[in-house]
Amino acid sequence: MKKVIFTLILGLTISLSSIAQINKHNIGVFMGGGISSTSQLLSNSMGYNIGLSYTYKINKRFAIITGLDYDRRGSYLNSDVQNISGNIQSYDFNNNFDFISAPLLLNINIGNKVKYFVNTGVSLAYLISQKQTTSIGGKTHVYYGKENFNKFEIDLNIGIGVLFPLSEKIDLSVEVKYKKGLTDIIKEHPFGGDKQTTSNALLLLGLNYRL
Repeated sequence: MKKVIFTLILGLTISLSSIAQINKHNIGVFMGGGISSTSQLLSNSMGYNIGLSYTYKINKRFAIITGLDYDRRGSYLNSDVQNISGNIQSYDFNNNFDFISAPLLLNINIGNKVKYFVNTGVSLAYLISQKQTTSIGGKTHVYYGKENFNKFEIDLNIGIGVLFPLSEKIDLSVEVKYKKGLTDIIKEHPFGGDKQTTSNALLLLGLNYRL
């Protein structure tokens, strides 16, 4: 009987230990930059992303990631135009969108100490500001037109990366991430224009703390 009880206690201890090792909660911070664009006929611009993350490990290979982040997306155009006097002037146009977003991602990873991972899912983004800057012949005009755009959009998130342990509790992550708007950013198309979306292709560095 004692052997049976000892075996049950040992088995329960091992099971609880395994659960404690698997069901870990991680918090993290990340930041980075990359190439941003809109679906307008404009050139790519610089984008960036910074935020906080929370990870819940389902088991050794799968986890759920959420959090809150801020990112800028936009595009620009640079060309020469002729004014009414026939002179050639430089024309610069920049269009930037700033978002706060909350993701819901599935994390799949392989490896032991060094882990390679894929993140995929969606995020709900809220447009906090929009700024349009136009420069013609040395004169700059700034226009804020947030009211002309939809407040919310849904983004597709895809990322691949690697996780390095720095200590018993802290990991360093390096991730290549692509965020693509799935919904139209324009509230109304007065002339029946095409759907316009935003995107960011980013290189992110992060620090993750295992609770």
